[in-house]
Amino acid sequence: WINPRTLVLMDSTEKLRVVDRPSQEELETVDMAELQLVYNSSHFKSLATGGNVSQAL
Repeated sequence: WINPRTLVLMDSTEKLRVVDRPSQEELETVDMAELQLVYNSSHFKSLATGGNVSQAL
């Protein structure tokens, strides 16, 4: 939440979406892939590898 009317979400394609909550209108989309985010969870890792988790884990 940014404020009572504005919500910021990140989708699985690493796009940051700014949404007006009452109207559900998408106000802005920003591609965050260039930041090369690192996830600290095996849940996110499995998304990044197509649902496969390394046997080493």
